[in-house]
Amino acid sequence: MRLRQLLHPAVLLLGPVFLSAAAWSVPGTSAALRGFSHRSEVTFGGLAMLAGWYLLCTGLIVLGHRCGAGLPRLPALSRFDDDPVLERRLFRLVWLLAAVGIGYSVVRTAATVDIAAALAGHTGNDLKSALGGEAGAATLRYATAVAAPMGIHLWRRGLLGGVEAASGVVLLGVDALFASRLAVLMAVVVFVFLHVSRRPQARVRWRAVALVVVLVFAALTLLNSLRNENYYTAAGVDSPLAANGYQLLTYLGAPFQVSMGVADAIAAGRYPQQYSAAHGARMWIPTFLRGPDDTEQTTDDAAARHAQGEEFTVSSASLPRGGERYASTVDVGDTLTTNSAFADVLSDYGFGGLLALAVTTGAVGLLLGVLGRYRSVVASACGVVGYGAAESWRTYLFSQGIVVFLLVAVLGGALALSLLRLRPHALAIPLGGTTE
Repeated sequence: MRLRQLLHPAVLLLGPVFLSAAAWSVPGTSAALRGFSHRSEVTFGGLAMLAGWYLLCTGLIVLGHRCGAGLPRLPALSRFDDDPVLERRLFRLVWLLAAVGIGYSVVRTAATVDIAAALAGHTGNDLKSALGGEAGAATLRYATAVAAPMGIHLWRRGLLGGVEAASGVVLLGVDALFASRLAVLMAVVVFVFLHVSRRPQARVRWRAVALVVVLVFAALTLLNSLRNENYYTAAGVDSPLAANGYQLLTYLGAPFQVSMGVADAIAAGRYPQQYSAAHGARMWIPTFLRGPDDTEQTTDDAAARHAQGEEFTVSSASLPRGGERYASTVDVGDTLTTNSAFADVLSDYGFGGLLALAVTTGAVGLLLGVLGRYRSVVASACGVVGYGAAESWRTYLFSQGIVVFLLVAVLGGALALSLLRLRPHALAIPLGGTTE
C-alpha cells in the first residue's frame, strides 16, 4: 500500500475513530484506569447519529481536498521546491522559535518547580502546570513538533548536518516533558507528510511501521512514568508498561465513550439545545482572542436532569469538565478534557456549533489539498493540518493557538524568506553565490 493512501483525508478523519471504538470495546471499566465506570449504551439511534455525523464530515473533507488540489500553487512557496538554501533557512527559523520557547519554558518552570526533583519523583505534570494555560512565549515550544521532523528530513536528503538535525530532536524531547503526547505524535505525522512530499510513490514498509510503533510506545511509556507513575501506583498498577497501556486505553477509548453517549441522547431527543444558532460561530474565534465567557459548558444540575428525563442519573463529577459537561448523558472522568470534538463542540456551542464544525472540516480538506502540492519543507504545514484532522475524533484543534501559531510560523516564515531572497536579485545586489 502506498503511504500516500494512509494520508488520505478520509483515512485521517475516520481511522482514529475506529481505533477509539476498538479501545473502548476492550472489556473492563474503571474511573481511574479507563476513564469511566459505566459504559455508554450502544443503541441503533446513537450509532446512526454518530455514523451520519462522520459520513457528513468525511464527505466535506474529501470534497474540500479535491477542490484544494486543483488550485494553483503560490510562486513564493513553490520556490522552496528547488532551493535548498531557502529550506535550510526555514528550518533554522522554526528551530529558533522552538529554542526560544523551550528556553523560556525551562526558566519559567524552574522559578517555581525543582525540575530535577519533579522528574525524579515522577510528578512531571508539575512542569506543565507551572507554565499555566495562557498563550504567550511558552507557546513557541510547540515549534519543536515541526523543527525536529523538518531537521531529520533535510538531514536524510543531505541538506543539513547531523548536529543541527539532532538539536531539533533534543528540543522535542524537552518539549515532550511539558506537552506529553501532542508534540511527539504531531512530529511523527509531520515527518510522514514531509517524506511523502518528496516520494509520492513511497510504499508502507511494515517493518518500519512496527519499529515506529515500538519507539513511540517506548517514548510514551517513559513520559507517562515521569509524569504519572505515582497516580498509577496508587491505583494498584506498578508496571510502567501496564500503566502506559491503561493510559492509552483511556486516551483512545474515552472519546468514543462520550461520543456514543451524547449521540444516543441526541437521537432520543434528550439533549437540550441551550444556545442560539449565532452562538455556534464563536467556535471559530481563536482561543487566544477569547474572553472568559466565550466558552460555556453544560452543567449537570437538577434543571438539566429534569429537562432530559430522570433516567439520566449517571455523573462522575463535581466540576464542569468531564462528567458534568455533557448534561448527565455520559459517565467520564473529570480530568479528561479532550473527550470528542463532536460532543465538546455541542456542549460549548450547541447544534449551531456542530454545523460550524462541519463547515470547518470542509475547509480543512481544502487546506490539505492546497498544501499537499508542495514538495519542500513547506509541506510540514500540511502535516500540521493533517494532524489536526486526525485529532478531530477527540478534540477541535483548529482554533487552538498551537495550530494557528505553527501555520503562521511555517507559511508566514516561508513567504517572508522567499520575498527576502528575491529582493536582492530585484535590486541587482550580488548574493555571493547560492550557498550559505
